[in-house]
Amino acid sequence: MSQIIAESCKIHRQLRDQGRLAQLAVSDSGFLFDANSGQSYALNTSASWLLRELIREEDTDEIVQHLAQYFDLDASRASLTVDHFLEQLARYLL
Repeated sequence: MSQIIAESCKIHRQLRDQGRLAQLAVSDSGFLFDANSGQSYALNTSASWLLRELIREEDTDEIVQHLAQYFDLDASRASLTVDHFLEQLARYLL
């Protein structure tokens, strides 16, 4: 497991364990509502897709693989994308 994936797994697990992902609602049009803070955000297509996967899926490695397949990315790019997104999410939610 790469260092990037290991750190992403840690952040993902922390968000799940603290119940933060369960407090998020994502609309079909890409709006994110955080029930904890009352804040809402506009997400682009890939961010909306990725957040839904993070809420639904427990295995970060699986999410990276799904992202690579869905958006036709190489594994390295998908891994970096998930890592960056989780860092941003942690910054806003933790």
